[in-house]
Amino acid sequence: MDRSLSVAARNPTLSRDRRERLQELITRSEPQLGAQVLPAGAGAFDRRWGSRVVEITRVDLLDAAGNEQTIFQTGRPLVLRMHYRAHRRVSPPIFGMAIHRQDGVHVCGPNSAFGNLRLPPVEGDGVVTYTIPYLSLLEGLYHVSVAVVSTDHAETYDYHDRLYSFRVSNHQGGTRERYGLLTLQGAWEHTASDRPA
Repeated sequence: MDRSLSVAARNPTLSRDRRERLQELITRSEPQLGAQVLPAGAGAFDRRWGSRVVEITRVDLLDAAGNEQTIFQTGRPLVLRMHYRAHRRVSPPIFGMAIHRQDGVHVCGPNSAFGNLRLPPVEGDGVVTYTIPYLSLLEGLYHVSVAVVSTDHAETYDYHDRLYSFRVSNHQGGTRERYGLLTLQGAWEHTASDRPA
């Protein structure tokens, strides 16, 4: 993608129609990776590490109905599902995820411990799900990292660094907000002064 197009598409001095046309051009020109591991030639091996005692075997990005998606809308749910295999019994691990914007800005990094999910010891196959009921991110391309670590963080079992991608697009009217990283869901109000000017 031509970086100058990306900068121009965010320029508030351009008309809204012009910005939307530029954004559409960018959307058509960028590859849609979806929620799939990048091939080895794309640096996937450099972006995955850990002992693999517990291995993340598959990652799904889903809508509220459980359908796999690569494009989401602001304000709609996003469900991240991590399938794992524990090759031996492991004391309760911690699962986490992170979202980075395309330019590398770290948006968030929730994990099961922060969310007060107390897992039992794991062995064999299982699934951990993280649900975002209201996706507050605005338009853009985002990359997801997933990880599973020991309870004391001393051992990384499996870490996938930005191997999964999704796009947020609001061409269908999810929100009118266009600038910045996320919507605050704020409300504007006005009160006229009682004093004459």
